[in-house]
Amino acid sequence: MKYGYCFIGVCPVRKEPSHKSEQVTQLLFGDFVEVLQDMGEWVEIRNLSDSYLGYIDSRNIILTSEIQEYKFYSTVPLSYISTDTHYPTPIPFGAKIIDLNYNIGKHSFKVENSELTPVNCLKKSDLHSLISKFINVPYLWGGKSIMGIDCSGLMQVVYSVLNINLPRDASEQYKIGTEILSLESAKDGDLCFFGKDKEHISHVGMYFSDNKIIHSSGRVREDCIDNKGIKPLDKEGYSHILQGIRRIS
Repeated sequence: MKYGYCFIGVCPVRKEPSHKSEQVTQLLFGDFVEVLQDMGEWVEIRNLSDSYLGYIDSRNIILTSEIQEYKFYSTVPLSYISTDTHYPTPIPFGAKIIDLNYNIGKHSFKVENSELTPVNCLKKSDLHSLISKFINVPYLWGGKSIMGIDCSGLMQVVYSVLNINLPRDASEQYKIGTEILSLESAKDGDLCFFGKDKEHISHVGMYFSDNKIIHSSGRVREDCIDNKGIKPLDKEGYSHILQGIRRIS
C-alpha cells in the first residue's frame, strides 16, 4: 500500500483532478493519506484521519511506504517548521508533528521556535480557548485553516488536537457521539446541529455555557442559542434551526 505525507501547510483537496475543480476539504501539514491512484500530476487520495476522498496535486505530498505516529500538535493559528529546502514552512493550527527532528523518506524536518502541544495533553475544558482562536476567520467551503474554514471543518480541526477524529461533514458528525435531548442538559463542547429537518443536517456549531455557540457562518462567530436555534447577535430572528445535540467523548 502506498501512502502520502502532506508537507505543506494547507493542501486543497479537489472533487476532480483539476485546479479549477471544487475544493471539498483540505489536508493540513502532517496528514497521512492513502494513495488510491497515481495519475502523475494528480493523485486520488483517502485521508486516513476521516476517510475523505478527493484529488490533490502530487507535488504537495511525499510518497512513503509507512505511517509514523505523531507526538505533537500545533495549537497556535500559525507557526513554522524547518525543512531540508532551507525555507521555513508555515504550519496551521491542527498540524501534526511526528517529533522535534524526523525524516520522511529522504526529506528531513526540524522544529524550531514552534509552539507545540504534546498529544493527549489537552482536555475538553480547553475547547473554548482553542476554538476562540478562530473567531473572525472567514468562512471557506472545504476550509480547515486560519485562512478560511467551514462549519464542520472548524469542529473537526479543534477536536483533532484532543486526539479525537471527527467525520468531515456535519451530516456525518451528527451520527456519532451521545444524543443530548435539550440545551438544559448540554455541556461545554457539545456539538449542535442544524438544518431544515433531522434528515437534512447542513450546519454545526459548538455549545458553551450561558447559551452561547461558536460556529462558522460568514465568519467564525459567537452567537446566542436556544432550543429553537441560533439567534445572531447582529440581526433579528433565527439564522439556523436546531435539530439535535451530540456529546463527543
